Amino acid sequence: MEKLRFIRIYFCLSLFLIAFLTKGLWAQSAAELYRNHQIIELEKLYKNDTIASPDWKLFVDALFEADGEEAINKMIRAYSQSEDQYLRSVIRVRIAQFYSARGYYETSRRALNDEKFFSRIVSVKQKSSEMTSTDNEGNNQQKYGVQMGAFSSYENAQQLQKKYQEKFSNTVIIEKTKNGQTLYVVVIGGYENREKADATLELIKQSFYDNGYIIQY
Repeated sequence: MEKLRFIRIYFCLSLFLIAFLTKGLWAQSAAELYRNHQIIELEKLYKNDTIASPDWKLFVDALFEADGEEAINKMIRAYSQSEDQYLRSVIRVRIAQFYSARGYYETSRRALNDEKFFSRIVSVKQKSSEMTSTDNEGNNQQKYGVQMGAFSSYENAQQLQKKYQEKFSNTVIIEKTKNGQTLYVVVIGGYENREKADATLELIKQSFYDNGYIIQY
């Protein structure tokens, strides 16, 4: 009886060890292939569904995503959930390259060199992605807010956000794409109905002598 129990425990531990080592080897393989610019081989791993690490699998999925915005959203998710420092550094470089390719050279530079700035980009992307997911799931309960400005530069949007945030803590930056261009929109909102958004707009006019307009998002 004792011998049988020992065999069962040994068998279970062996399976666990094999699974653990296999996962590590595949993750390392994906990393090595990417490091050595063997993209075709990396694609084969992906198509054969032999990348065990979910973080690397999501990143490789993003590499072959045709939609640029969706690719970045996938990379952000992989970055946020991964503890692999090499993968996180790779994703950060990729995102910087994305902004550089679109002509946002200062954003690209700061994404690489400024940790806090990059964290804010990740946060904005995550919020935008969550909002899109909610819309796609058919949630008809839209939010109301007051749009105070829209910028192609994240830095400019952040400056405007700081202006209103002390009085209105629900001032956020959301990301939208218009005609292929990424815009950072400053919104005071998250209200369940238009009446609350209208009341906030009146407060803004009284406090800052600024004007905005009501949006649904």
